[in-house]
Amino acid sequence: MLRVRCWCLSFLLLLFGCGEGAGRCGVCERQRHPGMGAELTLASGQGLATCCLSCALHFSEKLETPARRFKVEDHAGGGLLDVESAYVVEGSRLNPCLLPSPREAGTRTPLRLSYDRCAPSMVAFRQVRQARDFIARHGGTLQPPGHLSSSELLRR
Repeated sequence: MLRVRCWCLSFLLLLFGCGEGAGRCGVCERQRHPGMGAELTLASGQGLATCCLSCALHFSEKLETPARRFKVEDHAGGGLLDVESAYVVEGSRLNPCLLPSPREAGTRTPLRLSYDRCAPSMVAFRQVRQARDFIARHGGTLQPPGHLSSSELLRR
């Protein structure tokens, strides 16, 4: 009986990735990173979790029917918040979606990246103080709440 329980527990840990990361992006299938993602509720009611805010924005631009809700993760660990109430840092040096750098097959040399849906990085915060602390460490430009108005995003 103990052997069966151990096997079942091992299988579940393997199935759910041992708690590592936060799953895969519903758009680009990259690894989701805690504190970087966004969540859309589509017009159909289906939820879509993305690896980062940039990926969610690119996806929402392509929707024929606008999403019902657009939420982002607070990078400081404060959970989800409406995109229109978030302080957003754009263009920082932190972009886990692009790590490691893409490599050319066979040569192991880095490729020159000309476009990626996850660039430039966009990191959301609930509090301006935390956003400014982040900028001091990683660079970027602070955008105030309302810069990415969910009403505009949801009307697209």
